[in-house]
Amino acid sequence: MKSKKIFKSLIIIFTLLISGIGFMGFSSPQKAEAKDWLHTYKSGYFTNYVINTYHPKFTKTTKKYTLRAVTFKSNSKGKGTYKIYVQKQVNGKGAWKTIKTANAKKNGTTYFETPSLKKGDSYRFKMVNQGSKKRVNYSARWIVFAS
Repeated sequence: MKSKKIFKSLIIIFTLLISGIGFMGFSSPQKAEAKDWLHTYKSGYFTNYVINTYHPKFTKTTKKYTLRAVTFKSNSKGKGTYKIYVQKQVNGKGAWKTIKTANAKKNGTTYFETPSLKKGDSYRFKMVNQGSKKRVNYSARWIVFAS
């Protein structure tokens, strides 16, 4: 009995150790190297809408970047979909322009990628709940791929 507990503890420690080492291998959240990638994560909830804005910093050699493997996992007591608008703002000035629209499942996973953005462009995810305004919990993951 005691050896099973020790074995389970060792597996948990090993898993945490491996995930910690893997996490430390990524670029810092402040700067993505040219021809490199950066994993980004955000979670939360909303009832009507929510906006998450990002201002990525890159090295001097970076010219453009894309958001790849964008994954939104959602759950809600409501049924149906909500809209995800990926918008950009050129050099932090002017109006936000929608570059990608996706219909996300309130209970499920949605995947998409975006067109290229130029260095200096900010981007944001604007999530708008349609129909029933029941709470939607979400977790989002994506890769900022710079080149």
